Parts: sequence; structure tokens; C-alpha cells
Amino acid sequence: KKIGKVVAIFKTDIDAYKSIFSNKSKEIFYAPYPIRRSVFLELESSEKVLPRLNNEIWIQVGNNANSFNNHLDILSKLRKFSNEPIKIFIPMSYGNDWHNKIDNYVDIVREKAIEWFGEDKVYVLKNLMSIDEYSKFLEQIDIMVIATNRQNALGNITKNLYAGGKVFLSEKNPLYDYFNNNHIKINRYEDIDDMSFSDFIKTEENIVLKEWLIENCYPEKNLFFWDNIFMKLSGMTDSVDKSSFARFTNEIISDMKNNARKKIKSNYIDISDDEQGI
Repeated sequence: KKIGKVVAIFKTDIDAYKSIFSNKSKEIFYAPYPIRRSVFLELESSEKVLPRLNNEIWIQVGNNANSFNNHLDILSKLRKFSNEPIKIFIPMSYGNDWHNKIDNYVDIVREKAIEWFGEDKVYVLKNLMSIDEYSKFLEQIDIMVIATNRQNALGNITKNLYAGGKVFLSEKNPLYDYFNNNHIKINRYEDIDDMSFSDFIKTEENIVLKEWLIENCYPEKNLFFWDNIFMKLSGMTDSVDKSSFARFTNEIISDMKNNARKKIKSNYIDISDDEQGI
């Protein structure tokens, strides 16, 4: 009640906030998280890389250990692909600390995944990685499946899409409509039940995503959002001229292409319950 101003990191969060809290008079700003230029270069290097030499498809399930990720439901939908050349990666290095905490949830998910897919195809990430390590991990993921009903895993989703990955979101997730309405291709999680493996892994281009991510999260561009907030908080009425704040997006894309190194996806990832790395 005492918080007078709110900063939303994604536009759909503004509507979510207004629907939950009755005080509509509070000032709400939009300012996304910035992404370092080095991460953009890493993602640019991974865009449209060649398939793995062993033809494996790497699938990420959820992004943390909270039960609202619906891990078991995802694994159940993917079970029909258990004999295909896949590996399942389940990040569970944090979470499961809400009011609806489930005892031994990580172990429950891990055991069920191994039962359905085999121990050689399941990797549970229990330890936190550095931002750079995790970004390198995300660029290796071919397909990401997020089944939450709320905004979640935004950084995972955008980085994976930029690197050429394919993302499935629940239609109940506000990000699903937002991205698709902005011509950024997101697949419907509920459709997996009726998909063949070839349809499930079919690659897609997401050209608009790159421009959207640069406009919102590239350091030069992102500074515009935060500068406007601080100007308004300090009492200044003039808004910042966005065009004077950064280079044109196509110049940034050209710069990244010139500095990126194209590479092939890894056949092997060194992750265990105690040590995780790429």
C-alpha cells in the first residue's frame, strides 16, 4: 500500500498488476532488463548454426524448481518421443520455496523423467550457473517448453529464440498472445499432444524477435527506458528523444554480425548433479 510507483519489466505485467491490486492510481513504468553486448554477440554467433553431428535434439523443460512450471505435465506430453534422439534438460537450481512448496519436488521430477526417458537422456541442473555460462547453455537448446500460466522465464525465452530455438508456451501465459500479436512466433504448448516428432522439431525463423530484443534490451537502447523513468522521478517533464539515444537497430545488427563467430552446436554437455558446465 505504501509503494507509490511500480516498474514492470514486461508490458503484460502492467495489466497483471492492475488486475491484482485495486490501487489503479499508482504510476506504473515499463523498463525491461538490459542484456550485455557480450551476450548478444554470443547469441548472434549461435543463430542458424548447423545441427549437431549426432542429430540429437535438446529440449529444455521449465526454468526453475517451482511446481507452477508443471514439469510432470510437460514430461507426460513429451513421453511419446522417448525413443527419438533427444536429451531432456530440466533447470532446477532454485525455486520450490513458495507457499505451495512440494517436499522432494526435484527428486520426484527427476525420478519420473528417468523412468520415462532413461537416465542417459535426462539432465537435471541443480547448481546455479553464471550468466555467461547459462547463456551459452540456452543457445544450445533446440526446443524450450514452458507450461506456466503466468509470465515466467522471459530471459530464457528471448535468448533461446534469438539463437534460433523453438519455444512452446501455454495459451494461458500472457506472453503467448503478446509475442504472437507482435509477429514473434511462439508455439502453443497444448498442441504438442497432436504433433508428430517431425512437426515438433520443425525449425522456424523469428526475424522480428531479433529487432524486438535489440530495441528493448540492447544496452544503448535499454538506457532510454530507464533514463525516462529517472527523469520523471526527478520532476523533469520532458521525455528523452529515443532517436538521439542510440544507433539505428540495423547498425547494431550489422555490428554484431561483423563481430560474431558462427559455430556448430555441441554434441556433448558436461552436467552432473554436483558440477554443471558446458
